[in-house]
Amino acid sequence: MKKMLLNKIKDILNQQKVELAEKTKIAKILDIDADGDDIDAVQANIIALADAKIALRNKEKIVQIDNALKKIAEGKFGTCEECGEEIAEKRLLINPGFITCISCAEELEIMAKKIGR
Repeated sequence: MKKMLLNKIKDILNQQKVELAEKTKIAKILDIDADGDDIDAVQANIIALADAKIALRNKEKIVQIDNALKKIAEGKFGTCEECGEEIAEKRLLINPGFITCISCAEELEIMAKKIGR
């Protein structure tokens, strides 16, 4: 993979990581007001659950970003974890966290649908 493209992807990943860290900080600062009647308490619980899910999703995304950055450092970035082929540059620019090529991703999706039925 071209060094210029890897540097661009590295920049994208680092920017995403900063943005996710900022969102996590803001979510921790926000205070949920549960005072009031029962409806306020229910709404506060719903907001707290949503915030927890978002925080978990952000944490998982940061782990994916760290894994991608590690692969770049090791020279293993951009290789499909299923078939070993190179992942298309356009696909990686859309989401540098992709770990499979389009063909393998489609096959995995089909298998997941079959299992889910």
